[in-house]
Amino acid sequence: MRKVDRSQVYRLLYPAVPVVVASCHDGSTTAMSVASLVSLSNEPPLVGFSSSPSHATYQSIRKSRAFSVTWLDRRYSNSMEFLGTSSGWAVADKLRASGLTYRTVGSPAVPRIEEAAAYLLCHLERVQNYGDHQLVVGRVREAKAVEDFDEYWEFRTYSPMLYTGLGRDPLKSVVRRRGRRDS
Repeated sequence: MRKVDRSQVYRLLYPAVPVVVASCHDGSTTAMSVASLVSLSNEPPLVGFSSSPSHATYQSIRKSRAFSVTWLDRRYSNSMEFLGTSSGWAVADKLRASGLTYRTVGSPAVPRIEEAAAYLLCHLERVQNYGDHQLVVGRVREAKAVEDFDEYWEFRTYSPMLYTGLGRDPLKSVVRRRGRRDS
């Protein structure tokens, strides 16, 4: 085995299915791609993800006390890449700039992405500091998915993205090893 630098341990967790975390506050809508979403509790339903406190989406979540989590089909990979590589501080509506459509729902209002294969609407439950990132914990107030989800994903219509690391093509790094290429 070869040694893995401890600062790169998180890369052992890839590939991962990225999600969009979005929030709106004070007339601004922002979002970011997240590869570190985890279920923390079934009852009450809690999810968590890590974020740098410097991100505009993190700051919006702290102020609005709410956020959405969205799973997208891989045909929206360009939008996901945009959300993961551009700053929310530079644009008033990062979701629209990414090419995705949404409407705000609930109270407090959160963006619900129309192209979603599944989504969660969450209230901010807690934020905890861990090193250079914050663990953001949300209590799920609503969860919906397309018909392809029936207790588990069937993968008949939903084709998830795989995040293998910034600048790496998941089809080249994952599917090639299986000996075939899916389109």
